[in-house]
Amino acid sequence: MERWYRYFKTTLNGKEEQEAETVQSELEDKNQTDDITMLDVEDALQKLKNGKAAGEDLIKALQIKYMSWKGKEMIHRINVPWRTSNIPREWTLAVILPIHKKGESSKCSNYRPISLLNVCNSEYEIVLEKRYIGARF
Repeated sequence: MERWYRYFKTTLNGKEEQEAETVQSELEDKNQTDDITMLDVEDALQKLKNGKAAGEDLIKALQIKYMSWKGKEMIHRINVPWRTSNIPREWTLAVILPIHKKGESSKCSNYRPISLLNVCNSEYEIVLEKRYIGARF
């Protein structure tokens, strides 16, 4: 197990991402700091892919897409991390599965990792991406 941990740790911790402060600054400059609306949530839900495996929360995108309007209002809780810049810890957890590519099955390098993420995190990322791209143009 330790061998897999070390392999995936180096495989998944690749490029550095842009600093959060820089992103926040660009969003503020373009007046993209309003609260996330139900329309934002609905747009993000439409972009979530059906048929994907659930993350640690065991919730699939399809389950959220077919919630009642009242249920979707609960998803509106993504405003909390938006306002506070604190992502809930459970949103950052991923289930990592090794998928065999080819070759000898005893070699870690013959596997590629896939990460199963929390669906709320995926939805939040879609909203952020839309706002960030909108702020850059």
